Amino acid sequence: MDSSIYLKSYVTSVRFDNVYITRLLKKTAESRGIKVEASDVKNGVNVTSFRLSKKELFKCLLPILMITLYLLMTIMLLVLDYIVHYAVETGGPWLLDIPPTDISMNIHFKVDFKDNFLDIIGCKQCSHLEIVNFFRMYNATISSDVTQCKTRPSKLNVGVILLLLLLYFLSFCLTFLEVYARRLRRKVASSFFQGQEKKRITFLIDQIMSKKKKMQAKQAELESTESRQLGNEKRILKFLPFERLYACFPSRKGNVVRHNEENQKVGL
Repeated sequence: MDSSIYLKSYVTSVRFDNVYITRLLKKTAESRGIKVEASDVKNGVNVTSFRLSKKELFKCLLPILMITLYLLMTIMLLVLDYIVHYAVETGGPWLLDIPPTDISMNIHFKVDFKDNFLDIIGCKQCSHLEIVNFFRMYNATISSDVTQCKTRPSKLNVGVILLLLLLYFLSFCLTFLEVYARRLRRKVASSFFQGQEKKRITFLIDQIMSKKKKMQAKQAELESTESRQLGNEKRILKFLPFERLYACFPSRKGNVVRHNEENQKVGL
């Protein structure tokens, strides 16, 4: 069911799960003159390597916590079983000194039925009936004789403990292998729908190029702003009477020192 929903979303939407940097995407991007990295895409995953991304590790966190919780519970049960076995083994001689105890239990259960309406009309025999009258006596003897026990206490089987550890180890491994199973699912979908995969790659490359252009425009704007500010500062420093006053501001001292050094070089 989950695979069918994934396949439907993959075919109908170019945005769905479109965060994988594949070899075909890199090759297409290089043909268009850009270099694509996983950091260029939000939550990008580089499937050309086996390294897990932060988002994939975060998805593994909850299953790992659940498996760890079950592992701790299993360890607690094993420790409790060892404590009980140790107590029974060490307390055996003390239990033999306890004398047998007799227990007797009497159970008397009685149910009566009484109808006041029948009593009023004169039918006294039908108004009071005894439905249940149960009486039993049970006797038992509690003895500390170990020969009467059907089973004997035994230590934990080492093979069972090793098998449990192996199962938990496989559970941890399967948690990380699930990430690669998701990558394989996307790979299978792209192999069956190659035309859709090309559309998704084109869409992702356009998004990356748009993002890079915005970053370059922002960087150019910052550089132009800094150059204008530097030019204005140089014009202010030409007024020598204001040089000392300008140097009083801590944020401008470095510019004043550079201006003085330039004047000294020009004088030489």
